[in-house]
Amino acid sequence: GTFKISPYKRSSLAMTVTSSTENVTLATYSSSDSKQKWILEEVPKVRSSTYRFKNLTSGKYLDYDSTIPISQETSVVQNTLSSSKKSQQWNVTEMENGFYRIKPVSDSARYLSAWYNPVMWGYYSYSPEQHDWLFIPNSDGTYGLSPAMYSSKVISIANTTGSTATLETYSASNKNQKWVLEEVSPAIK
Repeated sequence: GTFKISPYKRSSLAMTVTSSTENVTLATYSSSDSKQKWILEEVPKVRSSTYRFKNLTSGKYLDYDSTIPISQETSVVQNTLSSSKKSQQWNVTEMENGFYRIKPVSDSARYLSAWYNPVMWGYYSYSPEQHDWLFIPNSDGTYGLSPAMYSSKVISIANTTGSTATLETYSASNKNQKWVLEEVSPAIK
């Protein structure tokens, strides 16, 4: 069904899309106005757990490579799955603000972080928004991983083993930005 969305105690008004600019405004409600009918969809929620992130294009997994010096500002790459490899497992924890924190199982002192360049790397951060993330659901069941600091960007990766993760402007059709979440149960200790 469709729904009318009105402000509390002002039920004579409804959210309306204006034709010329596609902006949303309030207008007097009319049951025959299709621009005032809304479909509510539940957004799938990622639960706190341990996951592997598999890229839809390459079929390879996000991997925290602790052998790369932090001075190179890149230590998140993709590699072929190794089921016993802790560096391909990520603890995902939902925060009270609706964002998520993502930490590699192999190094609990670090976070998946968005940095200024903006390259992805596993490093503890001085600024909380550097390691706050949203999962953007795609219609094919995959997710985009978007940092709070750069809300129009998501993790993207080239189609080769060892490629470093970068941030790019989100596009729902870009398969390099789509990630399959594979829950690991239980996490390898």
